[in-house]
Amino acid sequence: MMCRTHIVIGIASGITAAAIAGPLTAEVWYSAVLGAAVGSILPDIDTRAGRRKSEVFWSGIAVAALTAVILVLDSMSGTGICDAVLARADDTLLQGGILLGLLLFGMKLSGHRSFSHSLAALLMLLISLKMVCPVLVPFFAVGFVSHLLLDMLNRKPVKLFYPFGRGFALRFCSADGKMNNVLFAVGCFWLLAATAYLTAI
Repeated sequence: MMCRTHIVIGIASGITAAAIAGPLTAEVWYSAVLGAAVGSILPDIDTRAGRRKSEVFWSGIAVAALTAVILVLDSMSGTGICDAVLARADDTLLQGGILLGLLLFGMKLSGHRSFSHSLAALLMLLISLKMVCPVLVPFFAVGFVSHLLLDMLNRKPVKLFYPFGRGFALRFCSADGKMNNVLFAVGCFWLLAATAYLTAI
């Protein structure tokens, strides 16, 4: 699917998961949006094709801007995400950075929808993120898994168990066809409805 669809459905999934898990405090809200947004787009870091690569780049910029806004709001409200990162800004942050660097390097060496779309990559990213900011871990996982599930609707296989097997593909639609637009619209409605409902209670 296209990046905008991944991001919208990823964030909607993260907010919904946060609401199901327990009280939706400001810290949980920020963590859900931030973790799910990053998790929903990160698997496509392995994209190399021209137009698609440009879309991933600008989507990454949008998620980075969203991250900056959330971190500013977190700092202003004192909800604790920035504090959690700063409290681990020593050996733990260094270890997390090394692991993340190795992972991103590995992604660049693999084809699209292979390593970066695998359960192994998810596990490594969760280990890396837990070293730096544990509060984001469950929501990052939700965003990442939503990306994998959406991509499995397409014709190109998703190699969940990379490097083993040929991957999984339901071949239900193309990545940038009409179904992508439908899912994007559904994601927008889901996100708006979930946000309106949760802010009202």
